[in-house]
Amino acid sequence: MNERVHHDDFPLPSRYWRSSLGPAGLSSQPVFHCFGDKLISIENKSQSTTTLTVTNNTNRMISGLTVTVECPDNITVKPKKIEPFNLEPDESLDFEIQLTANDSIPDVGGFISVILTDSIGQRKIAAVAVNRKPDLPLPVEIETPDSVTVDGENVALDINVINKLEQKIEGMIELIMPFESWRLIDRNFVRQKLILESKGESKISFPLKNSGAVKPGSYFGVIKIHAFEEQAYSKSCSIIVPDRSGILKPSNRKSVFGMTDFQIPDGPKTLFPKVESELKISDSIETWRKLLRESEAELKFIDRNFNFSSERLALKICLGYDNSSIYFMTELPWKFRQNPYRKRNIRLGDCLQIVFYPPRVVELGCALTSDGVYPWTWNVVLDSPYPPAANFDIEIHDNRTLIEAIIPWSLLRLEKPPDILPWNLVIHVSNNNNEWTGAWVLSDGTVGRKTKDGHEFGLLVGDG
Repeated sequence: MNERVHHDDFPLPSRYWRSSLGPAGLSSQPVFHCFGDKLISIENKSQSTTTLTVTNNTNRMISGLTVTVECPDNITVKPKKIEPFNLEPDESLDFEIQLTANDSIPDVGGFISVILTDSIGQRKIAAVAVNRKPDLPLPVEIETPDSVTVDGENVALDINVINKLEQKIEGMIELIMPFESWRLIDRNFVRQKLILESKGESKISFPLKNSGAVKPGSYFGVIKIHAFEEQAYSKSCSIIVPDRSGILKPSNRKSVFGMTDFQIPDGPKTLFPKVESELKISDSIETWRKLLRESEAELKFIDRNFNFSSERLALKICLGYDNSSIYFMTELPWKFRQNPYRKRNIRLGDCLQIVFYPPRVVELGCALTSDGVYPWTWNVVLDSPYPPAANFDIEIHDNRTLIEAIIPWSLLRLEKPPDILPWNLVIHVSNNNNEWTGAWVLSDGTVGRKTKDGHEFGLLVGDG
């Protein structure tokens, strides 16, 4: 049975900006909790400990907090629950969590999760991986059809989810679609509650209906699952909308090249990857097109300057790609390092988040430590917890930041540009200082959508 998800009954990840649910570093939350460890290793019939930190970020006392600890079937923890406690202004409390392993620990590992509940019942979850590398795809199998045709009222995208863990999974499942097709689904069903028993499976249905608001064409859907601060994605499924006669027609999209060119202010020089000449930010669009089209790398030109402005934020981007990589440069009208990351803690600070899809969804990004650039990636199986996600170059000036990146197709688990069109690149920039966040989609010569804040970014990549 489908069940609508409310944010007050689903525990939001503490790092929930990572999960496309809105931008909020831990420092901007009234109360946050996190583990001191990124990974816990424990052998059969042995013990281990980890530390949970709960912090009050406000200037007032917060009372009535409770903590509940959950673990894999073959591990026991103490304490299982921490009774209501209070936090003074700016106070942090550390709690030691003791783990005891039983006879056998499965190869797939599991998670220790802690749900923090406040006095009005709001819940947030923090998790740490046990005997598995962090930031891998959540160990579930998502079975989806190759296609579904929306030709009537009683149509649904039916999927099956299989839990590979010896541990109960309680999380959220959502359907990601291009914004042009959002009206195919009631927004009450875009995100649904997901409960999977240990090694169990569950069937989920996303009802689809075209009332005439969505133009005939071929769209796509991707299933995304959130649990234990990790995510998993399905392969893409074609969502076909025929016209009234049952004939499929391509949807009508507005080309970027029909848009008015925005003026780019004068600024420092920057070297665009694999283009031998130096480019000024103030160079004309003709110069950009010539270099992107005639370079030895044979870069394909998509969009040189797509600008979105709000009261607090204005962003510009130029983007190109060849058979080996995606290249882009973006300009931010603030000093990116004003809120740096702390050591290796990716939960705080300025960040650039990138989501690429289809044929599969990959999220990656970069942040700044006090020492400079610290790129990361997740949902990609790699050898180390936070390896460089791409080749980022960041130039910081008085009130401007230039970010330049090379993203190899191999990092997106592709050998070359995908044959599926349009493919999409969602770019989300946040200063994590209670400022506005901007995001947009660039999809092979078309503009998908402009957004004004992190909530709309979350809608862009996963809500209707």
